[in-house]
Amino acid sequence: MTIGSARQARHAALRLAFGIMALIASIAHAFGPAQAADSAQERFACTKLPRNIWLPLSTIVERINEQGIDIASAKATIDDCYEVRMRLRDGTIRTVILHPVSGKPLD
Repeated sequence: MTIGSARQARHAALRLAFGIMALIASIAHAFGPAQAADSAQERFACTKLPRNIWLPLSTIVERINEQGIDIASAKATIDDCYEVRMRLRDGTIRTVILHPVSGKPLD
């Protein structure tokens, strides 16, 4: 291999490497953390209303129990929702996300 052809091969390899890096950067930009965070916030934010107007979690649990459904766990999530794990009448276990002001299922 001559010096000229070695230099051309090195330049071709560098162009390929920079092309791959540019492709990776554009993919990272398109699907990066900022877009993922925005999507997650839009999808999971139940309410921005203050917690003092939320239905008490005990009220939600009582309403579900009145329908003959057993509650495995119930909690307020970091996303300002209520998450309730319940055992349905047929024995299946289901997790439901509820709006904390209306008590209505969101999923």
